[in-house]
Amino acid sequence: EVFWLRDGFDIICRNPPWLKLQFNEQSVISDKYPEVVIRKVTAPEVREKIIMFMKNEQLKSLYLCEQNEVACSSAFLNAPANYKLLEGQQTNLYKCVLTNCFDLANDKGFIGILHPDGVYDDSYGQALRKEIYHRLKYHFQYVNALKLFAEILHWVKFSTNVYGKHSDDVDFIGINNLYHPSTIDGCFIHDGNGECLGLKDKKDEWNTAPHKNRIVHYSIKELQLLAQTFEENGDWESTKLVSIHANAILSVIGKLSAFPSHVSDCKIKISSGFHETGAVDSGIIKAQTGYIAPENYGMVFKGPQFTIGNPWYKNPQERCLNQHDYDVVDLQSINSDFFTRSNFAPALPIEEYKSMLEGFLIGLDEKGNELYDNWMDYYKLAFRSQLSQPQERTLICAVLHGRTAHINAVISSAFRRGDDCVDMAALCSSLPLDFYIKTTGAGGLFPSRMQSFPLGVASQYQSALYSRTLMLNCLTKHYADLWSEVWRDDFKTQTWSINDDRLHPFCTLQRDWSWETPLRNYFERRQALVEIDVIAAMALGLSLQDLEMIYTIQFPVLQQNENDTWYDRKGNIVFTCSKGLTGVGVDRPVWEQIRNMKEGETYEHTIEKSELYRGQHVTYYAPFTRQDRIEDYRTAWAHFEKVFDNQKEERD
Repeated sequence: EVFWLRDGFDIICRNPPWLKLQFNEQSVISDKYPEVVIRKVTAPEVREKIIMFMKNEQLKSLYLCEQNEVACSSAFLNAPANYKLLEGQQTNLYKCVLTNCFDLANDKGFIGILHPDGVYDDSYGQALRKEIYHRLKYHFQYVNALKLFAEILHWVKFSTNVYGKHSDDVDFIGINNLYHPSTIDGCFIHDGNGECLGLKDKKDEWNTAPHKNRIVHYSIKELQLLAQTFEENGDWESTKLVSIHANAILSVIGKLSAFPSHVSDCKIKISSGFHETGAVDSGIIKAQTGYIAPENYGMVFKGPQFTIGNPWYKNPQERCLNQHDYDVVDLQSINSDFFTRSNFAPALPIEEYKSMLEGFLIGLDEKGNELYDNWMDYYKLAFRSQLSQPQERTLICAVLHGRTAHINAVISSAFRRGDDCVDMAALCSSLPLDFYIKTTGAGGLFPSRMQSFPLGVASQYQSALYSRTLMLNCLTKHYADLWSEVWRDDFKTQTWSINDDRLHPFCTLQRDWSWETPLRNYFERRQALVEIDVIAAMALGLSLQDLEMIYTIQFPVLQQNENDTWYDRKGNIVFTCSKGLTGVGVDRPVWEQIRNMKEGETYEHTIEKSELYRGQHVTYYAPFTRQDRIEDYRTAWAHFEKVFDNQKEERD
């Protein structure tokens, strides 16, 4: 009667199951072998249990019935004839319910559904988004930080969505980064006065305060902007819906979108390196932690080993089983030919091993087959491919030297020209590009996303950016060739935006790399990154207010770490709350005892939380100070504004 009299429902409200249909072998065999789900059991052990499980005919029948049931259900749910809008996507029951609701509601009806945000960023969800955007009325995106849903993880994003009749136009309202439903009503009655806070408030708590500027109105114009900025094809009807925290951020996105050149305009080689499991199983590499000289192509990088502008960030411990089994490297104590342990080693003869990953096309052989050079020989800008949105920084990259490889937890871009490599490294080390990635909300970095990165800053910014980027990355003699290739004589005339004895003077730089070339203490490395943020923002067409806003809104963990990281007179970190620098500085109880030491006083610390340096002593020189990143941005902006204005006058 509902459909005969009213053509469907007036109101549909659902919280459908968030469930992928997958055959779980461990769950099936756990009836016989419960240890596979209650203990940490390796994949080979599970396979062995399955073989034993299948020897019993009754258990084998149970196993096959479960397998067939999942296969049949998946076939039905994946059939385009049943769910045309979901063609090509991974089956999830909430998506099936969503599309069913579109068919069940009448033309005047409304649909209210709580579901994961995956429909808005699924790489294969174009057809579904084309329908969603023409029906969507309200999109309220939550992060589960306050554990509103105890059964899902705290970083999971979901949304409450209101859909209506399909319209030719696009007209919906979005509020992102919500932590409690009460914020929504408050935003609609707010008068617009006061500061629009970021992800966290002044008390370092998750921000639930409402503000009118949190409301973002989407029309075709806004979707076109998102498509132009974040998508290769520019198709606004199916563009991914990124997380816009406040209305003003749309202006920043517009400026990033206007940058004239991108990675896709340059000839590069993007690679995921060796598959961590597949390459071992295939006998290309072997799991073996140890020191292998980079000259012998033995270095295979993993994500934890590098961080922003630092390829020698952490050294794997002798017994390295997980991401916690690494020690932070002291860049002031390493020698010129330093290298870290590698968790993998080549398992093939070197010439055969080198040929496993193709470089750039260099021609054809006598039979017309394509010939490639050696990918490993190139300097590569490497990124951690898994993007951790809640952490201090999300886009983590460093320049890896030649004769190295990496596993697929890392994705890299190799360039023919050193200048292009350093240009991309500079921009991708900056806060504006990290903001770009955080805005997408993506969990992984893929070639298509990298192709959309801006590349090729104007000449007036190059020396300032390139010199600082090289001084951060070129830490050992393995980078001497890159340093000399990109060298410019005006590196020597660069100046810091502040006067401080802890900063490496640019006037001492030379074309030939030496141990004294790079930045080594924590204070000067931080200052270089601050100035890269400012120069990159200028090069990308942003304002100082834009830079301050994106830092305040999108980087709460970085703010927290900045507020509680303290430096001594030599540039060492005495204390930090940063979880990425475990073992650096003293613990908090000791810090509380020494933080008020006067000028001239020293404290000798014995390192304990580091396999690499355990038992060694470090001396800290009072007084101890911390930095204010916003003030440093303002100082640097004024400095470089003057520098670039003077350069322009000289050219004119």
